[in-house]
Amino acid sequence: MQPGYLFAALPGVLQDGTKFIADAIARGAAAVLAPVGTVVPDEIELITDANPRAAFARLAAEFYGAQPETIFAVTGTNGKTSTANLLKQIWEGLGYRAGRQCQRAQALPPRRARWAHSASSAPILRRKVR
Repeated sequence: MQPGYLFAALPGVLQDGTKFIADAIARGAAAVLAPVGTVVPDEIELITDANPRAAFARLAAEFYGAQPETIFAVTGTNGKTSTANLLKQIWEGLGYRAGRQCQRAQALPPRRARWAHSASSAPILRRKVR
């Protein structure tokens, strides 16, 4: 959390993001996105939505703008990483800008990184693929 940022208080499997609103405000959050019924101090901008995770994804889409024309997904039990690596190499060989996200690693030009989760949140994914 940086001063002036929006804090998205999203419900999770293990934690409820609304429990961290006070800490986010203390760290300088300018606004909070949270489920309907959430209360914050009057000086903090509050955005509520019945589905705050979906609202956060829509905000990320507006903030980060245009995404690649084509995004390809590989699903299944076996061979996903190998298939994604092979497709990335084929597309790069054909002159396309290509990237991949497999389990806990990603290779989106121009850098590689390890991710904490196998499924990234909408804002992180949008920032990485633009």
